[in-house]
Amino acid sequence: MTIKFSTKADPIKPTVVALFEKDQADKALHGKTLHDFINTSIKHKTFNQEASKVCSTHRVEKTRIQKILLTGFGKEKDWSEKNARDMAAGIIKAAKGMEASDIHIILPHQSLGELQALTEGLILGNYDPALHKTGKDQEKKDKNKIKTITLITNRWGKDHKAMVEKGQHIAMMVNYTRNLVNAPPNMLDIDAFVAEAKSIAKENKYTFTDIDKKKLEKMKMGGILAVNQGSTHPAHMLILEHKGADEDPIVLIGKGIIFDSGGVNLKPSGSMHEMHLDMAGAATVLGIFQLLKKLNIKRHVIGITPVTDNAIDAKSYRPSEVITTYSGKTVEIKNTDAEGRMILCDALHYASTDLKPQYIIDMATLTGACMVALGYRNAGLFGNNEELIKKIEQSAKNTDEPLCHLPITDVDEKAMKGKVADLANLSNTHNYAGSSRAAAFLKNFVNDSKWAHIDLAGPAFTKDPKPYEVSMGSGYGVRLIIDFLENL
Repeated sequence: MTIKFSTKADPIKPTVVALFEKDQADKALHGKTLHDFINTSIKHKTFNQEASKVCSTHRVEKTRIQKILLTGFGKEKDWSEKNARDMAAGIIKAAKGMEASDIHIILPHQSLGELQALTEGLILGNYDPALHKTGKDQEKKDKNKIKTITLITNRWGKDHKAMVEKGQHIAMMVNYTRNLVNAPPNMLDIDAFVAEAKSIAKENKYTFTDIDKKKLEKMKMGGILAVNQGSTHPAHMLILEHKGADEDPIVLIGKGIIFDSGGVNLKPSGSMHEMHLDMAGAATVLGIFQLLKKLNIKRHVIGITPVTDNAIDAKSYRPSEVITTYSGKTVEIKNTDAEGRMILCDALHYASTDLKPQYIIDMATLTGACMVALGYRNAGLFGNNEELIKKIEQSAKNTDEPLCHLPITDVDEKAMKGKVADLANLSNTHNYAGSSRAAAFLKNFVNDSKWAHIDLAGPAFTKDPKPYEVSMGSGYGVRLIIDFLENL
């Protein structure tokens, strides 16, 4: 989508008119005929200026018909980033009904302080996950596709255009992340994911390291290798490095299970078709690295993505096996579907011992228990450092990517002790508090590093979408972590 700027309304183009409550049209901005049309609509209460109210209409001028959407921005005092993002998404979804590839949006000048969020909402709200349709379905999609938006207001300054540009970059890379998460596993398999990460590194001139299966074996990364045993594609641990500052690195780790069958502990068939989502953490890391150079993030950031399938095969790892991890700690396998923690434990130990990190943040679609507790809107947040937790919580508020800080108790840690090995990959007592116990397991591998774990099982692949989302991949975490890095 291309975004342009203008200070003059067009009397022909399909146009969205947005106003705050109690505002009137501006003759200089809207032009006389549109000005009169808007104020008449307000007078006769056709134009409801309450927040998110939209009226589809048209006006006739001589032989020309102009399609118009009248949308309310609500009370000016309530205007915020969140509202701007939500309302912009509502605008773009309604505007698709205009069946026009090029639309104009006339904005009140009071809204320009939240231009970044508004731009994000336009692009995020325009996202369509149906990338593989053909024939008439594809033709219908193309008919409703908005390719160009012209934003119109009284004046444009360099700061306004910079906000729009930043919003474009961020939203486009959230959509990129959505595409990765939504990609069918036959189209984005392990090899394709490796190629994608390598391409990002090359394009942005990041340092790139591919720890392939032979190197994983040499390094004795037993957790990743165990999960990979049933896959026809060899595992990788991919490392991207953005040296934006001379400092100890902030390490971002993303769980990259390309497809999760559950292994020998096979998942129920009802939700199996969605298990391509289990690489959302790794996809989020790639989305973030698409932005670090574009936004000139002056931080030393390292991204790690352990990547494998959790497949079912005669060679698959089995319940009751004991696995020796990269840390040297042994793990008793009680359930092969608790595989995410097995690949993360090697990556976490590598980060904490080999990289001397300032912070470690891992992101993973780790537990269904977190979804039971928090639903689709909130991620679970765990960690061992209160300062880091608070910084992440603030960024969650800033970006409308909510999360809830949950505990790791002594009882949780004790429950993850193994009977025949150092640890077990599932609780040795009961199945409740599963997200806290998974986090307790991971805590064993971070040593003294300042660490946070974000369990994004719910919001990463949502069935309760926000106004700027659709069901399926949401790109959750990209905006959150970018804000965290910018505000450190």
